Formats: sequence, C-alpha cells, structure tokens
Amino acid sequence: MRFDSYEAYDKWFTSEYDQTRLEEGAQEIGPFLSFTIKPNLPPWKLEWFIVFGDRKYLRLYEYFDSAPKEVGGGIRAVFSFHYGDLPPQIRNGKPAWRDHDQVDLRIDLDQSHGLHLHFRGEDHIAQDRVKGFEFEAYDLFKYISVIKEHRQTQRPLDEILGFVVEAAK
Repeated sequence: MRFDSYEAYDKWFTSEYDQTRLEEGAQEIGPFLSFTIKPNLPPWKLEWFIVFGDRKYLRLYEYFDSAPKEVGGGIRAVFSFHYGDLPPQIRNGKPAWRDHDQVDLRIDLDQSHGLHLHFRGEDHIAQDRVKGFEFEAYDLFKYISVIKEHRQTQRPLDEILGFVVEAAK
C-alpha cells in the first residue's frame, strides 16, 4: 500500500472510518495517528483497538515509511491486523499486546518474517503456503469487515477470506 502523503492517507482513513459501523457494545481505543515532525511526510503510523463485549478484540497497526525517491510518498512497511482474546493487562490505556497472545487470526508484515499470518495455533505461515489470499493487498477496513462477518455469522475466518493453508514441507 502506498500513499502520496500523510494527508492522502488521512483523507482515505477518515473516509473509510466514517463509513465503518461497529457492533453494538464495541468500544474503541484510538485510533491513534502519529506522524513525523516534517508535515505531510513519512514516516507515520496508526494504532487502533476495538474491544468487543465478549472479551475479543482487534488490534490494528500500520507503519508507513518513505517510499523510494523515484516513487515518493509513504509505503506501508509494517502492519499487523490482529483478532483474538483480549489480553488480561491494560497499559497506558491500551490492551498490552504480547507475542504469545491467543490469536484467532493475525495478518502481519514485519522485518523479521515478511508477509505471514498466524492462524489456528500456527505462527508465521508464509504467503507461499496460503492459497487464495494475497496479504499485501489487504487493508485494515477490509479486515474489520471480515471480522464483523465472522462475528455475525460464525463462519470460519478462512472460509470468509477464501484461503487454504497448505501443510508445511
């Protein structure tokens, strides 16, 4: 994902946010947007939590860094879209994320493992083992929609997203 500027990202985010309807009783912590001291330039990041009444939650995180000069703007360098059980601790008003938290589904891009997901108790499932789903094209509002559908219908997340995880070799 790439945006020409923080302003373009903020405009996109605000438009999508204004159209997003959460289930009754869901509580938001954030969204927290922070950006560089140079106005409108990368890096910038977003952190947003949505806590549901049944102690499940979403943690949505994106970090945009400078794209190559010939392209310009900000490119999403890191993201984590997490859905699972709410951690027992709250720090600084936010759920205290831990690497070993219970995960129903988390889609990540990080420096250590690249694009991967955490699903059904398995961590760091690489894109090449996931058929029918392209991680990179996914945005946080699409992820929220999937979680909403899952919560409303109880359909499995892999079925909603249309992916199959192949066995490890």
